Amino acid sequence: MFSGTNKKYMLPPKHKDTKVHKKMNKIQNDYKIGLIGCGKMGINLFNYLTGFSFKIIFVCKSSESVEKIMRSFKRKTDRTLKLKLISKKEYDLKLSNTVITQSLSDLNQCDMVIESITEDRHLKTELYTKLDTILPANCIIATNSSSISPRELIINKNRSGKILGLHFFYPVSITNLVEINSLKITEKATIDFVKRFLQKINKFYLLLPEESDFLINKLFLKLQAGCCILHQNYDMSFLEIDTLIKKRLFPIGIFEFFDHVGIDVMLYSVNNYINDLPDKEFYKPLVEELENLVLQGKLGVKTKEGFYNYKNTEPKNEKINNSINAEKIMNMIYSWYLEPVFEIVEKGICTREEIEHIIEEYMNAHQSPFNIFD
Repeated sequence: MFSGTNKKYMLPPKHKDTKVHKKMNKIQNDYKIGLIGCGKMGINLFNYLTGFSFKIIFVCKSSESVEKIMRSFKRKTDRTLKLKLISKKEYDLKLSNTVITQSLSDLNQCDMVIESITEDRHLKTELYTKLDTILPANCIIATNSSSISPRELIINKNRSGKILGLHFFYPVSITNLVEINSLKITEKATIDFVKRFLQKINKFYLLLPEESDFLINKLFLKLQAGCCILHQNYDMSFLEIDTLIKKRLFPIGIFEFFDHVGIDVMLYSVNNYINDLPDKEFYKPLVEELENLVLQGKLGVKTKEGFYNYKNTEPKNEKINNSINAEKIMNMIYSWYLEPVFEIVEKGICTREEIEHIIEEYMNAHQSPFNIFD
């Protein structure tokens, strides 16, 4: 069995141990875990990991960020003590185990560093060049990037076996899903350490080979592109498309999802994903729609406007235009959604159970894609 947040799933008899964590030896609690990046994901990851007994060194880019996060962490920890959720001994240990700093040099004794800075290849390689002179030789470097291969971040070939992708999904405390994006040159000891770490923090994971990296985001890419084709070629509004999606597939619409992730983040990731695809033209409408909004500075919920306007209310469902053949449209949507799902299972990259777990955690959808037509 593999365990998740308040959930348990029975694995099929022939399930491969390399993909989903099993019972393993407990990771040492005195390991030092470094975190870099104090954006939304970095802070979210920090808040989650401080719920465990690791030594955490959190590096922020400004003194203002350090002070703000320190105050928030202290306030939260004080509250847990006041509510008697932890003992005074645990309280003291948590404070002594947590360092919030502006200096990368404070990472010089870490066993693993998780980087979650801005999704920018140039900024990441600059950071990794600095880390190469600071981190001990046996330190693992894990990037939380959602679209940049860890191979592109190798600065020192002597460290190549210690670098991999560790892709968490927001919000970390709720979404029980992590991708381990490994390379052909990633050392077994590196992967074993990361597996134990994820087991300790109660996370379901997929161990993905290099050729299947970022599988979870790519799983929905064809559906996302198809929805943009519906908008451009079938004269359907974003709200009409999302209304169909929410009635038949997921509790959140495709364009609503884009707005919550961030239009700029989506554009950067999509461009990386489609770079080597043979049917690149199919994804052109998706890129066009995202580029158009980025040029206007409409980046989604964070700017109060994206595909929808969030200044007053959240988008609501809309009646479908009578001239639209809803069943024909849904058949197209099902095709774009299910084709990649079945392809991944047929290739043996994931099991049906893993796919069902991914879709439930990622899109909060409780209907199995394998039962849509039942």
